[in-house]
Amino acid sequence: MTSPARVAVIDNLPVILAGLRAVLPDVDFVAQASSVEQFMTLAPAVDVVVLDLKLTDPRSRAGLSGLAAVRAVTAAGCRVLVWTEEERPLILAQCIRSGARGISHKTDTPDRLEDAILTVAAGDAWFTTSILGLAELADRRHGMPTVTERQRQVLRARARGLSWDDIASDLYIVERTARTHLTTLTNNFATWLRETSPADLEHHLGLRPGDIND
Repeated sequence: MTSPARVAVIDNLPVILAGLRAVLPDVDFVAQASSVEQFMTLAPAVDVVVLDLKLTDPRSRAGLSGLAAVRAVTAAGCRVLVWTEEERPLILAQCIRSGARGISHKTDTPDRLEDAILTVAAGDAWFTTSILGLAELADRRHGMPTVTERQRQVLRARARGLSWDDIASDLYIVERTARTHLTTLTNNFATWLRETSPADLEHHLGLRPGDIND
């Protein structure tokens, strides 16, 4: 039997872990930290770190937050799933460029969050529909290489919010095959975001010069 993924949570609200344990009883939450610095001190052995983007204490403004937090946890050798209220695709793309393996919104259902955690723990990428929309834009503007037509069909469907059942039915394939197509594409898109220069990203995504800053 496969061991459950070992998960750490970095969030400055203590109630968050209790809530996650309640709605995701099958996930092995082994550690919680209120800051990146505390997480580094604990140094738990985990498969994925669920990281809130807004960690800075508003009273002291101390500690790492945002993209700096993503970079620090990634640099420590951890797979990062950003769990956030942030909706702007460009900010989320910068999280991927900073090393995050996945993005999940705090408004996602428990089942969707669990899928995101397990996907990232397994070494694959997980994106929200807003990031998938950005991937679709990059493909339309011929920015991403080696996108197959089937991957493109699944991407467009997921970017529009279609369910896996609907996608499988529309494309006459099984759900597992549809998921595999999207997993391959999202992994390639994550690599492309990290390896493409800011100037080229701005060109391929139709942004103004300076919109993407390292």
